[in-house]
Order: sequence, then structure tokens, then C-alpha cells
Amino acid sequence: MSKPSISTVIRPMQEGGLVERLPSSTREHRYRLTPGGFTRVLQVQLDRMGAGAEAAEFGLSVIGEGRPEQRDHLEELRDFCEFSATEVHDEFMRRWEDYRAAKRRRR
Repeated sequence: MSKPSISTVIRPMQEGGLVERLPSSTREHRYRLTPGGFTRVLQVQLDRMGAGAEAAEFGLSVIGEGRPEQRDHLEELRDFCEFSATEVHDEFMRRWEDYRAAKRRRR
């Protein structure tokens, strides 16, 4: 892969906290997975579901009652985002932390 291609892929991963650049005394760039990075990325994605619910609610307020099929789609999106932001988020993250802790204890 070319250096620009790698840079394009790494940049959003770095901004999202999934990887971090390591200090180097040379011009060579080295990266590593950030400890807890996957968990942080998932946390951010689940947190964004609240914004999705708000956007769907806004869409519902704009289209009014005249478009039942579009209303159904927006209501489903809103409900899914609300569910993900509350039920899935809290329960999933709790179960993940419990799972990781148990795996670490067995090592």
C-alpha cells in the first residue's frame, strides 16, 4: 500500500481513538491499537444513536401526517435509535465489561 493510502485509513482510526501514533526518532511512523480503543469506538457509536432518534423525531415533525409510509420508516428509525441508545447501550456495555473482566481473571 502507498503511504498516502495508509495515512487516509489511519487518520480516522486515530481521531476515533482506535489507534495511536508512537513516538519515533526516525521519519518512520508506527502505530498501535489503543488499549480499550475498540470499547471506546463502540461507546461513541452507541452514544450517537440518541442523535439519530432526535433526527428522526425532527423528520416526523416536518412531514406531518400526510405520508404514512415515510412516517412508518421514521418511527422505526426513531424507535431503533432510542432502543439502541438505552437498552442496547447500557446492557451491552455492562456485559462486555463483565466478559472482559472474566477473561482477564482466567489468564
